[in-house]
Amino acid sequence: MCLPPGVGIIAAQGVNDPVPAEWGTNSGTSMASPHVAGAGALLKTLHPDWTPTEMQSALMTTAVTMGVRKDGRSTPADPFDRGAGVVDLAAIAKNSVGLVLDETEADYISANPAMGGDPKQLNLASFGNSLCVGFCSWTRTLTSVAPSTLDWTASVTNPEGWKLSVSPSHFSIMPGGTQQITVTAQAVKLPTPDWSFGQIKLTSSVGAMQAFPVALSFQTRSPRPAGNYTVTTSVDDASCDTVYGGYIDLEQYGLSPASALQGDSRYWTAFSDQNPVNFYGLDYTGFAFSDDGLIVFDNANNLGGRVYVPQSLPDAALPNNLIAMLWSDLEIIYDDGASGTQKGITLATVGKDLSIVEYDDPEVWNSGASVGDFEVVINSTVNNDPGHPEIIVAFDNLNPDALPDLATVGVESIGGKEAAAYLSNADPAVLSDGLMVCFGYQKHPGNCRDYWILDSGSVVNQKAYEATKVIFAGKDFAVGEGGNLVLQSGGIVGLFPGFRVAAGGSMSVSVDFASVCPL
Repeated sequence: MCLPPGVGIIAAQGVNDPVPAEWGTNSGTSMASPHVAGAGALLKTLHPDWTPTEMQSALMTTAVTMGVRKDGRSTPADPFDRGAGVVDLAAIAKNSVGLVLDETEADYISANPAMGGDPKQLNLASFGNSLCVGFCSWTRTLTSVAPSTLDWTASVTNPEGWKLSVSPSHFSIMPGGTQQITVTAQAVKLPTPDWSFGQIKLTSSVGAMQAFPVALSFQTRSPRPAGNYTVTTSVDDASCDTVYGGYIDLEQYGLSPASALQGDSRYWTAFSDQNPVNFYGLDYTGFAFSDDGLIVFDNANNLGGRVYVPQSLPDAALPNNLIAMLWSDLEIIYDDGASGTQKGITLATVGKDLSIVEYDDPEVWNSGASVGDFEVVINSTVNNDPGHPEIIVAFDNLNPDALPDLATVGVESIGGKEAAAYLSNADPAVLSDGLMVCFGYQKHPGNCRDYWILDSGSVVNQKAYEATKVIFAGKDFAVGEGGNLVLQSGGIVGLFPGFRVAAGGSMSVSVDFASVCPL
């Protein structure tokens, strides 16, 4: 959440640099940037020991929001219009700032979403979540810059459908001390999928007040999968195979690693030209794969957190919606084979339904020793016949002395709601050359876990959630043209397989999303 945009802020600019020089003026965010930079310079003279992030937090939490309106001048501005508010240097000069927040350059780099990071966890003076399903929370560390010990009290502004809380809501902090707070949003009854805005205020025992904007949305609700995967291995199941009679060495087919696929803390995307992969009952066009032995479907929403740290499955924390081949802290070393050994990642396809990702000699990060080879073979379509697994992970040329201490081999759904694992954040010494681990998809029998609403094309307003289609017990139920299935907020109802909605008709029920049929 930025500092205030520059509507109505005027700054000079050159005009085509003629001779003699001409000058013009302009208004906008670009014009506000030098004003804020100047405010930071003045603030630095008052507090030369503050870091840039501490100065930013001071400017944000003391900013003025009263009277700030949208461009039409009639509607109050929200945080996406005005940022934290209008800079008030006078408030800072009067020592109205008692708390600041700091953050490191390393944490900013680690939070980069393009590298699997999570910006929501940065220690910044604002709170936001675009996918808050039911509950979400943030943790912040406050540092006291007040000259004496102060008592602080938290208060909240709740828009419709929210319930914000701060823990602890009361605390004392001495000069130079720190206090960690957790802000939680209960949002099971948000009225719309659009952004809603709230506010956290911290008021000191001497009357100083600092405010933090909060922005929340549930743009998409993650469905609970209609099934799960079973796990077998080539040791106990003769049908667990790549269909090529074991590990597929792509080098033997004249294929080589790609030079662009190398490095540490990296991920790449591919296979968008293949038929969509059906994973946990949903179709995905292409997928992401990382240097850490991980594949993620819909990476924009499911790749995040500390990707290089293997999780036990299932785990609600990001990353989710994944296939773990040998998930651990790895790095990819590329070698074109001129030295006699190819190293890197090789991609291959067989027709439009079979995709292969092979890792040759990746190394545990900063170790200099290869763990060996592994690969995943992914069939796009689900085949429920025995002996036709959809996902096969295979191993070859393993180096027992170089394997990581902990690793994960398994699959996990959206939100970490379902999982099947052969190795769950455990010692990979159980792996061996030629071992294949197979994951076959099976739908659940009809029960509440199979129920979700398709958000695509739906309309949400303050009174009802309307959808033109639902999936229940693995079957599609269309509501008839001109009709809607209406889920009123509040209350609880237990639905069951086989309910019907007449063509052209409608049906109203009450569902507590966080209860009987959680999404």
